[in-house]
Amino acid sequence: MRVVICDDEGALAGAVEALAGRWSAARGTPCRVRTFASGEELLFETAGSYPYDLILLDIDLGGGNLSGLELARRIRETDARVALAFLTNHPGYVFAGYEVAALRYLMKPVSEDNLFPLLDLVLSRLGRASRYLAVEADGEQLRLEEDAILYLEARGHAVRIETEGGPVTVTSPDIVRYFMTIPEAVSLVLQAGAYAKGGEIFVLDMGEPMKMLDMAKNLIKLSGFRVDEDIKIEFIGLRPGEKMYEELLMNEEGLQETANRMIHIGKPIEFDSEEFEEQLERLNSMAQAEDRDIRRMVKEIVPTYQYEE
Repeated sequence: MRVVICDDEGALAGAVEALAGRWSAARGTPCRVRTFASGEELLFETAGSYPYDLILLDIDLGGGNLSGLELARRIRETDARVALAFLTNHPGYVFAGYEVAALRYLMKPVSEDNLFPLLDLVLSRLGRASRYLAVEADGEQLRLEEDAILYLEARGHAVRIETEGGPVTVTSPDIVRYFMTIPEAVSLVLQAGAYAKGGEIFVLDMGEPMKMLDMAKNLIKLSGFRVDEDIKIEFIGLRPGEKMYEELLMNEEGLQETANRMIHIGKPIEFDSEEFEEQLERLNSMAQAEDRDIRRMVKEIVPTYQYEE
């Protein structure tokens, strides 16, 4: 279960987090708590998307310009699913939350007597029992809770499983890659097919490249976790042959425009095919002989190839 508490009293937030930990241990259900000191901070971090199961709001919130009730109204504008509950010192506020479908009001100080029943109620409203994936690793039987599995990939006879808690691995803090949504890519590929006359090399405009580190941080935040606190990021270095950045086209090749500004036609570099085949034969002979000058030969074939002497 993912819980957020929005409260400007550090002691209260700490008490709720400690109680949630005890509830988690007693129920055998994972419960992660994230704290925000103001409504503005919560809205900024979530950007209208609330990947949580319960948001606890101090109705007397004073850490920013938004009150707890106004913050609840803002949340309900974009999310009717997430459970809301108020923390308050004043019984008179109990009738103020009907418009935002508040689940409960917890009178301060928060205790097991009022928080545990609320968490039980939210868990029951999720409408699902915990499910597990049983796997065998190194001769041991492991049981992974379904909600803790972030990523699962089958590679031949092996299965790679990434679970909640990380770490998330990134090759380098400076590595960049181009990204495009599937609908956008499909649309451009179909249009490029209509322009094809035979033998063209189409280059799609994918915008500016994105840092993989920024993407990893955003994915962690959108999953409701804190970077380097809940989930760490580790840098593992470039793999053999991997580049820091991608070249869609070399400057020598040039681009020809089409009717669609997002689609271009690349102009391949002209070369002598007979000479190229002779160079490949020489390269193959050098490879067989494990010639130390093979990189010089590669540079002769590909002038833009760079290597250290």
